[in-house]
Amino acid sequence: MWTYRQALDIVQEVDRENVGVCLDLWNLWQDLDLVPRLADAPDRLFLLQVSDWRTPRSRMDRRGVGTGDIPVGQLLHLAG
Repeated sequence: MWTYRQALDIVQEVDRENVGVCLDLWNLWQDLDLVPRLADAPDRLFLLQVSDWRTPRSRMDRRGVGTGDIPVGQLLHLAG
């Protein structure tokens, strides 16, 4: 999946209380609607995997938290 909306669509189609989303910030950071979509179904966000993203992209662009371009603190606040 490449967007948070795609993940939520599948979760909503399955429609079971024990099915939710594992949000990996590094994989979904390219989703332009990620920040506004976080409020769509907060009860379906089961797990948050946190890492950072380096720009420009390269083979070695996964970064430690706070060493890249993702506003991790802001997103954690929204997701929490």
